[in-house]
Amino acid sequence: MDIELSRIVRAIRRFWWIVLVSVVAFAGTAAAFSLTLPRTYTSGVTLLVAPSSISGFTLSEGSSSTQTLIQLATSDSVLGPVKQEFGIEGTLDELRQDVEVSGSSNTQIIRIWVTNEDAQRAADIANAIAEMVDQQAQVLSVSMIKSKRDDLVYQRDQIDSKILVLNQQIRDLESEQASSGTVESSRLAQLKDERLNQQKLRVDADNSIRSIDATLLGLQPPVVVTDAAVPARYPEGTSRVLLVAVGVVFGGFVGIAIMMWRELRDTRVRDARHVLQLTGAASVTSVSTSEDVHMAAARAAGVARKLGSSAVALVGTRASSPTESRIGELAQDTVLRDMQVVRVPGLLNTNASFELLPLNAVVMLFIEQLQTLEEDVLDTLGVLHDFGVVSVVPVLIQS
Repeated sequence: MDIELSRIVRAIRRFWWIVLVSVVAFAGTAAAFSLTLPRTYTSGVTLLVAPSSISGFTLSEGSSSTQTLIQLATSDSVLGPVKQEFGIEGTLDELRQDVEVSGSSNTQIIRIWVTNEDAQRAADIANAIAEMVDQQAQVLSVSMIKSKRDDLVYQRDQIDSKILVLNQQIRDLESEQASSGTVESSRLAQLKDERLNQQKLRVDADNSIRSIDATLLGLQPPVVVTDAAVPARYPEGTSRVLLVAVGVVFGGFVGIAIMMWRELRDTRVRDARHVLQLTGAASVTSVSTSEDVHMAAARAAGVARKLGSSAVALVGTRASSPTESRIGELAQDTVLRDMQVVRVPGLLNTNASFELLPLNAVVMLFIEQLQTLEEDVLDTLGVLHDFGVVSVVPVLIQS
């Protein structure tokens, strides 16, 4: 549906306040809604996982060190002390929901994100979790290394026991052979070879134990903080300014839609141009003073003479005081003194007087500005057409 620019301008002049009210209402609603949203801040700390291997032993057998530390970061052993340190209310599960840990087995980078209603507190908690992860990782690492050392010590003790048994067996065989004067038997040679192998195993165990002891003395932190958490400058979620801006834009669209809807629903005849569009006439006569009425009468007489008619019908769409008054004035005009004048103030109200209308009469159709509806004009034209009226001269009664 095409809408003329002039009609859009007129709608803006008439209903600009609707757009203003809509914008204010939606912007205010958006602002009020934004105030109900919790303001949360997120701060993150970055950890670098240091390589930790001892004779093929990793920090967590069966999984990568990174994945182990990711699980450790949200464990009760880490979050429990942090919760107690900061006096965080709620359960550990609730705190765990505010902590996000990311990383993968392909990298040695771990990021810990903490969300809190206070920016500084979020950063402090994130740094505290990182520190606690480092402490717990050291404890875990030392515990595993010591466990490995204990296993090696146990193996060494077992080897020592075997060597003692072999030494006794060798001494017994040597005494038996010395007393009998026989040469060294294959059994004695086998025992000596076995003792030699056990002694080599013991040396390897001693070397491994010394290596572990040296590692424990120079053990490096399992994780290193590369980027400490700092307070976030802006809260998470949708910006309040953005919400208000969306409210302004949406309110503007709604206001414009309502404005144009009201304008399009207003079918009152507004001006002479509107009358020309409805009637299809070449011109329209506007009357607001007695002088205008005289000019309208002169025009009607001129059209009648041109068509060879001596009758003029003064027709209104619906009976009303302004229409009846102007029809009365025009009927009394001296220009129409020699013509047959028929008054029909309200054609759509009654058809009784319409039978008096001469077939060749020139019809002057009176339309009240901002009072007559488009459909009344079109219905009146339809009735006139049904009765064979050919010439219609529109007259706009200006308010």
